[in-house]
Formats: sequence, C-alpha cells, structure tokens
Amino acid sequence: MDSTVIAALIGAGGVIVTIAGTLGGTFLGARLNQAGALKTARDMQEIERHKYTQDRLWDARKEAYTAIIAQLRSTAKAAEKMHHRFNDDDADAEGYFQSNQYGPDSRVLWETWRATIAEYEKARLLLSDDFVAEFEQVQTNLDAVDEDGIPPVRSYDVYAVFSGAITPMLETAKGEIAPQLPARGR
Repeated sequence: MDSTVIAALIGAGGVIVTIAGTLGGTFLGARLNQAGALKTARDMQEIERHKYTQDRLWDARKEAYTAIIAQLRSTAKAAEKMHHRFNDDDADAEGYFQSNQYGPDSRVLWETWRATIAEYEKARLLLSDDFVAEFEQVQTNLDAVDEDGIPPVRSYDVYAVFSGAITPMLETAKGEIAPQLPARGR
C-alpha cells in the first residue's frame, strides 16, 4: 500500500476521532450542564419555598403581636379608667367603690385581660422567647398586686402593671417583625 494512502487513511481516522471527540465532549458537556441546571433549579425551588414559609411566618407573627398588644392596650385603658375614677383630684374614691359603676368597670377590666390572655395562648407557638418572658412578667407583676389592698392604691398598681408593659412588649415585637437592615461596611 502506498504511503500516501496510508497517510490519507490516518488523516481521515484523525478527523473521525476529532469529530467523535468533539461530539462526545459536547454530549458530555451538555449532560453535565443539564445536571448542573437541574441542581440549580432544585436549589432555587428550595430557596423560594423557604422564603415563602418565612413570609407566612412573619405575617402570622405580626398578626399575633398586633392582636396581643392591641388587647393589652384595651386592658390598660380599662385599668386607667378605674384608676382615674378612684384617684383624680375631684374623685370620690369611697363613693366610686360603693357605686353601681365600680362592678361593671371591674368586669370590663378583667374581661379584657382574659381576652388578652386568650390572644396570647392562641399565638403561643409563634411568639419569641423574649416576648413570652415579657408577657409572663406582666402576669407575675399582676400577681404581686395586693388583692386586699386599698382600692385606690390597688387600681393604681393594676394600671401601672398594664400600662408599663405595653412599650417593652411593643419594642420586642417591632424588633422581631421589622426588617433589619444590614450594616454598611466602611
């Protein structure tokens, strides 16, 4: 066989090997790219699912904190009303205590407090440990009020417990549901 033919066959074989290598490399690259694309798509799906869950949790927490704090404000208003009826300059503490108004005012106060507790219990799984600790502190402070104390003093103590709890609980809730901006590096 002539050396030219052999060289031509070797050259043709080289071209075939080059074409086969190119096609094989392209196919292998496409398969690897497809696997990478599928992994990226799965990762993106997981990220989106996590973001959706976090958004739902944020919404639920916001609603829970809002309901509890709003109910606590109603309780504080009821306590403030009783406090003023006992302790304002022109108030007749004994007259108010003996009046037909004291009983209904007292019922409203404790009904709103029970409603606050109900909101808290309903949302307990969503609340942060800090918020729970503050709510439990309200209950502890309320338990420390002397039930047998003089009604005007007791009304002030109850009012102080409820009104004093609103701001710290609100700050805790805001700290948890308000978006935190990243610190800027300088």
